[in-house]
Amino acid sequence: MDHTTTSLTELIGNAKRHLDLLGYADGTKKHYTLNWNHFSKYAEQKKRTYFSEELGNAYLEDHCGIKAGMELLASQVFKVRTITVLGELLNHKCFLRCHQKIGKQAPLQFHNILKKYEKLQSEKKISKRTISGKKIVLVRFLTYLDKQDVTEITDLHR
Repeated sequence: MDHTTTSLTELIGNAKRHLDLLGYADGTKKHYTLNWNHFSKYAEQKKRTYFSEELGNAYLEDHCGIKAGMELLASQVFKVRTITVLGELLNHKCFLRCHQKIGKQAPLQFHNILKKYEKLQSEKKISKRTISGKKIVLVRFLTYLDKQDVTEITDLHR
C-alpha cells in the first residue's frame, strides 16, 4: 500500500478484511470497528484523510488519554492496538493476529468439575462468550476454595 494514495477509509476497510482473513471473532471485529470509527471521526475533525503515526498518537493522547510510556489498562492496550495495526497494515501490508494470554487456570483438583460445567452450559446453548465470562468468575471462586484447603466440592457445608 502506498502511504500517499491509501485513504484512511480505505486503510480501515483493508484492516477489516484482514481481521476476517485472520479469523477474528465477530465480537472482536465489532470492537475494532467501533474504535476505528472513533478514530475516523477524530481524523475528520482534524481534516486529515490519510493515516500517520503522528495522527494515531495524537488521537490516543487527545481522545483516549493515553500518553507514551504510561502503564496501560487492558482497554487502553486494545485502543493502542487498533491504531498500531493500521500502521502495520500500511507499512507492511499485513498485521499479525494478536493472541491474548491464557487466563488464570482452575486448581488441578477442580478441572473435572469445571469441564462438566462448561459441557452443561454448551448443551444449554449458552454462547461461548458467556460461558467464558462465567468461567472467569468460577475460576476465581475455585482458586479461593483451594486457598482455603478445600480439595473437593463435597467438602463445602452450609
